[in-house]
Amino acid sequence: MPQFGLGFSSKEKNRTADTPLQYNFNEDSDEDFTGSNATISTTTAGLTTRAIKVLTTLANGYAYRECVVMPSTTYRFSVTLVSAQTGSGNKSVAFGTSAGDTTNLGWTVENTPGQKVTGTITTGASQTACFVNLKVQTYNKFACWDDLILEENI
Repeated sequence: MPQFGLGFSSKEKNRTADTPLQYNFNEDSDEDFTGSNATISTTTAGLTTRAIKVLTTLANGYAYRECVVMPSTTYRFSVTLVSAQTGSGNKSVAFGTSAGDTTNLGWTVENTPGQKVTGTITTGASQTACFVNLKVQTYNKFACWDDLILEENI
């Protein structure tokens, strides 16, 4: 089953949509994610596993990564919120055509450590890229995410 993991090793970059991939933050670094109004790092502090940490530097900060997708295709996704700071406001996962965008889906995640979110998105008729966004609402607060997968829903 083709998968688009959001991991980080150089051998995984620039894969096409039909290449099977699968990752987690326990095995990889954060170098392929970019922060917008956020500092991105990997951490194990207070966790049983390593995760990507999104610490906001302004309200509504997020980490994002671009993935190659096929037009007019349905994908399923999953991501786990492994830790979140008290008072950090809404956390959300979004899929869109640009960084921070929710064209394909914007989903608020319950603020409970261990909360796994699963769902589906369908790409547009000419969409060949999808941006995965991990968002935190409140300034100077963080959330940690792990096991982020986007795969074709066959």
